[in-house]
This record gives sequence, C-alpha cells and structure tokens, in this order.
Amino acid sequence: DDSSDIYIKSTKSTRNWTIRELEDHLIELQRKKMNTSGIISKLLTKYCTECLDSERTMTIPVRESYMKRISELESIYFDKTKTTGFPSLGVIAILIDYYSRVELNLDKVIHYISLSNDIDPKFKLDPHKCVSVIRLLIRKNSFNKAIELMDSLGGYDVVPNYMYRRVRDLLLDAYSLTNFKQFQYLVNKLLKNKYVDPSSIVLSLIVRKSYQDHGPLHAFETIKTILVQWNNLVGMFPIIRKLLRDDCTEELKQVLIKIGKIRSRTYAYEQLAFALIHERRLSEAYKVCQNISRSTFEEHCQRYVRELFYFPSDNQNLDDESSPINNSIRNDIYETDYVFDTNTISLIYFIDYFEQYPSHTRHLSIDTLFYSLFRAYEKTNRLDEFTKLMREYLSKYVQYLSSKTKDAFSQAGITLPIKSLSSPKQSRKTNSHKHERFLQDHDYEEDSNSQNSLS
Repeated sequence: DDSSDIYIKSTKSTRNWTIRELEDHLIELQRKKMNTSGIISKLLTKYCTECLDSERTMTIPVRESYMKRISELESIYFDKTKTTGFPSLGVIAILIDYYSRVELNLDKVIHYISLSNDIDPKFKLDPHKCVSVIRLLIRKNSFNKAIELMDSLGGYDVVPNYMYRRVRDLLLDAYSLTNFKQFQYLVNKLLKNKYVDPSSIVLSLIVRKSYQDHGPLHAFETIKTILVQWNNLVGMFPIIRKLLRDDCTEELKQVLIKIGKIRSRTYAYEQLAFALIHERRLSEAYKVCQNISRSTFEEHCQRYVRELFYFPSDNQNLDDESSPINNSIRNDIYETDYVFDTNTISLIYFIDYFEQYPSHTRHLSIDTLFYSLFRAYEKTNRLDEFTKLMREYLSKYVQYLSSKTKDAFSQAGITLPIKSLSSPKQSRKTNSHKHERFLQDHDYEEDSNSQNSLS
C-alpha cells in the first residue's frame, strides 16, 4: 500500500510544477480516491494562466486543447458530487479573466462575478481583471453595462501598477467600437476612477477620435477642453496638418491665431513649420522657421516626434480571433490615418533641405537635428528604428556632429563611420530675402487673455 507516499507527495509545494506533473498527480489522487479539488484548482489556474500569458504566441492546436481541458476541469471543479469544499475565489477570478480575454464569453463572466459576490460580498477583482471585463462588455456592444460595472467597482486612490497594456487594449477597442461621445465619456471615467493617468498618450486618443468622427475644427475644440480640464495641450499638429493639406487657409489662420493666444506665437509657428515639413513643403517651412529661435528648436523637435508616437499605429499586431476590431483599426478613415501617420518621421526632410538650400540653413543645425531625433527616439524606446533610419545619412553627415552627439550615439551602441576629423562649417550666408509672415503681429492684438478664448 503506497497511500502514504501519495499523501507525502500531495503535501509538497506544487507551485512550480508543470502541467504534465500536475496532471500525473491528479491521476494518482483519482486512482486512490482521494480529494482532488486542490490539484484541480491548481490545474485550472495553470491552464488559464498559460492561455492568458501566451495568447498571441500559442499555436491554434495547443490553444484549442487547453481550452477543451479547461472546460473539462471546470465542470469537475464545480460539481459537488465530484469535489469537496467551497470554490476558491482565486480560481473564480482567473476564470473571469480567462473568459474575458480568451473565450470572450460574457455569460460566463457575469455568472462568475455573481458567484464571487455570493461567496464573499466584499470580494473585489484586481484592476487588471476589471479592465478586461469592461473591454469585453465594450466588444459585446454593452457600453452602458460597462459603465455600470465601472461605477459598481468604484475607483482607486492611485493608478495601480502594470495597468498600461490592459487599458491600452481597452482604449483601442473602444476607439473603434464607440462614437466620440461614448469614447470621451469612457476615458474621462477611467481617468476619474484612476484606472489610468491623464498622460498625453491617453488624451491624444480623445483628440484623434474627435477628429475622426467630426473633423479638424471639432477636434480643435476638444483640444481646448482638454487644456482646461487637464492643463495639457495635445494633438495640435495633426489638426494643422489636415487644414494645411486641404488648403483651408482662412480656417488654418484662425486656428493658429487661437493657438497663439492659448500658448504663444512661437508655438503656433512651430506647429505650422512642422506640418509643412511633414508635407515636404520645405521652402515654405523655412520661411516659417525664421520666427523660431534656434535655442528652442531642439526641444520642439523632440516634442513633435513624441506627439506623432502618441497615436496608435495602423498595423497593430492583433490576433484576428481575439480581436474582432482588427480590421476596423486597419481600415480606419483614410484621412485620419494619413494625418496621424506614425510610419515616417519627417524631420529627416530637413536633411533634404540642407542639401537643396545650403545657404538658407543658418537658423538650423544638422547636429541639433540629429541629436533631437536621437533623444526623441530614445525616450520612446525606438532606437532600433532610429539606427535604421540614420544608416544612410550618418556616413554623409558625421563630420557635422558635435562630440556631445557622437558620445550619445556611441553610448547607445550606434556605430559611427570613420570620417575626416575636420568638420566643415555650414554656410553662414545670410539670406537677404524678407519672407512674408503667415501671421502678422496684429493678428494677436485682440483679447490677449488666453483663458477667455477657451469658451
């Protein structure tokens, strides 16, 4: 009789056991007609966790076999004729997460939330699982129920750690499946309940949704609302770019004037210049750049690039089965995708301008441009892309880089080509042609109080 050996084995920690080891142990316990509820709870947790952690990489056959096994174990676990004791709230919580993210089974989710409340009315799902349930409700076209659930769950004193990915996925789904009014309400609710911080990334999504549903002028009003509410000026560049692209000269001028009153004339000029650069209208951009001091150019180059990175890319790597809104993201309204494009960071067009008009670049520095781009990519963890982007340019322009820029590149592991130690100076020839300003000083004379213009 080896029952004592089974008992000793069952008392040992199973935390690090593989699924195969747990399955073998279950067979042993069943053979000895011993209590299996504990080992089944561990198996359920293990299978669900594997599916959740590997949802984007697991092969379809493995995934299907895991889902089938979860269903079998679930039936046994909650059958009181086959197991003893009360269901574990931990197992119920992992099943809620599993059915929210993998099987997308709303009925099961509601059932297990109700069961957890019956077992312990004070039980509260952790933040990650709450967001997954809200996301599932949005996917199932149950927006009002999603808001009701958020209200019932309440908020947090501080934004919980490790929430970014779940909230990001929720916002991307909601962006495609709700209208602007609903999306804005959802984001504000998430911010109020401290599911997410009011970062520029989150606030910029509101602007993009406003733009997609109602156009650039409505989006500009949304920007003003966000500025008053969160003291954050985001999403301005795409609005200017759209008006510029459609030759809406008068509307563009009015928007720039309002920007000047809200922020400053310099900021308005910067936004216009960067929009012109992105459209590769370089000579026009240079005219506008006459109103931008060189001392602020580096800072605002970085801000421009970061703002482009705020918006979701068109080629999200989403699984078709688990993400039904995949196609709607890829097939977003063309104009919106175009204006919010993140695939080409067009500050490199300044380099083309250096080559075409070398005598017109006294206000701009190749070194500053390269350093600004580097810092922007570094802060957004995209240095690999920067390295590829710069490969064809560095050999030609390494002679213009300062020791500060070269050191920064070297510390980041970017190999610089060997060039002559001499560093030819950029032409300092002054362009005597006086450029006509897009905005005149008198445009800003009326009502200089910026806050009064935010009604």
